[in-house]
Amino acid sequence: MARWFPLLLIAACGAPAPQLAGAPAPFEVALRPDNTASTDLYRFDIGDTVVTYGSPGGDFLIHYAGAGTHAVPGDDLDSSGVPDFVENVAVIYDDVLAHYRDDLGFLPPRSDAAVADNGGDGRFDVYLVDFAGIGDGVFRRDPDGCDPAAPSRCAGYMTQENDFLGYGYPSITVANRILASHELFHAVEAAYDADQNSVASEGCAVWGTESFDSSLDDFEGFIPGYLQNPDRSLDKPLPGPVDPFSYGAAIFFRFLGERYGNDAVRQLWEACVDGAGGVADPVWLEILDPMLQQNYGTTFADAFFEFARWNLYTGLVADPAVAYGDGAGYGSVAMTTEALPFRNDQLRVFYASSQYTRASTAGYTDLAVALAGPPEELADLRVWVSVRNGATPLEVTELTDLEGASQVFDASAATTLVVVVVNTAISGSSRRPGLCLGTPSDVAACHDAIDPPSTGGTGGSGGTAGAAGSAGTGGTGGSGGSGPPSGGCAALPQTSFGSMGLALVLLGWRRRRR
Repeated sequence: MARWFPLLLIAACGAPAPQLAGAPAPFEVALRPDNTASTDLYRFDIGDTVVTYGSPGGDFLIHYAGAGTHAVPGDDLDSSGVPDFVENVAVIYDDVLAHYRDDLGFLPPRSDAAVADNGGDGRFDVYLVDFAGIGDGVFRRDPDGCDPAAPSRCAGYMTQENDFLGYGYPSITVANRILASHELFHAVEAAYDADQNSVASEGCAVWGTESFDSSLDDFEGFIPGYLQNPDRSLDKPLPGPVDPFSYGAAIFFRFLGERYGNDAVRQLWEACVDGAGGVADPVWLEILDPMLQQNYGTTFADAFFEFARWNLYTGLVADPAVAYGDGAGYGSVAMTTEALPFRNDQLRVFYASSQYTRASTAGYTDLAVALAGPPEELADLRVWVSVRNGATPLEVTELTDLEGASQVFDASAATTLVVVVVNTAISGSSRRPGLCLGTPSDVAACHDAIDPPSTGGTGGSGGTAGAAGSAGTGGTGGSGGSGPPSGGCAALPQTSFGSMGLALVLLGWRRRRR
């Protein structure tokens, strides 16, 4: 990914605001930066003298200029004749490849030995050019770099910022470790299938950086893109040039790695190869379920439901015994705050997504939770219920009786009720159950009022008669009206103030890679 966030209102790190239309797609095809015919935004100037340096491990060739706009810093403290910056880049790429290939078992990047313009030989090429503050790295595919027998398996090269002046990284080494680990993972992905969407490609690349060096803050900086949008289908990127959701989806791949082992992420990419498992052109979310069944004896539905529970244990309520090992350093998952008793006639839940609702338990000792609606609206739905005393979860329990109020939760020592409605399907239309929260009698009355639900078409049931804080759902698609129109599914944009606010925060300090 090109590590750049095209700005909407402000410029990152003091750089001028770039053009929104300039964002390259993941794995975009482009001529190399030293090719005089290249029209790519990131390339050497005609007339630059470009020299090369081979990495000590023998797998990389670094291309750089010693003078002009694209010159690398000239410091050479070891008097080797090669700038220290270039040597730093080369050693780090060697280390990253050793981690992905040798430690985790991934394929290395596809060789470009058969590519006409291959930088001189079959080594992976890294070109150091000036991104002028609007980016810091991008993986590109070569025009003739894909296997004729397997067109989705492709070779490419890396273009990376030449000096990081004005970028705000704590050090050159940190910058190079982040860029090398992220971009080389794109090259690894392309060795399997360069056609998967940005949620898989960017989310896994951010996961790769965290796997390589957990002391880097890239992962923690990006995952709010998912945690602020858990109601969005897992495989649906946000529209527009700024897509924090795809990068933030790294937290799902982190979950897979921690819950089932890092082999699970590699096995997912192995299952994405065209023809794998007898599937001509696999799509990552569609093949994840059979992969989990075959290799781990579980299903996507069970894994995604557990993922939704893990996301309750972040920040102040982190618990490495039951969820993420480093969850204390993660932000909190977004929740809708309501007042009890609460009734929502049609809570809209897209496939592979979760709706988090919380309410104060003040004055309540016994609480009940129920969904209501016809079977088709409850299909694939599962529910977590948590009662909390301040920031401490007292329990997180699965609601086994979705349509009844028979499960009563002791709230006498709690301050907050949290309910998570999870749609475990991997495709299809959104579900629209009724949601009832309150005392057992409140919930029984709410359930009776909603079930059977209205079937009045796209307009839904109109405003509800719930207590203060509940939202009418007439035609807007759930509480707050953030979903697409009735009859749609998560293929349409699902936007919210939260995602835009997150984008603007990220824009202020983080450029986007591809």
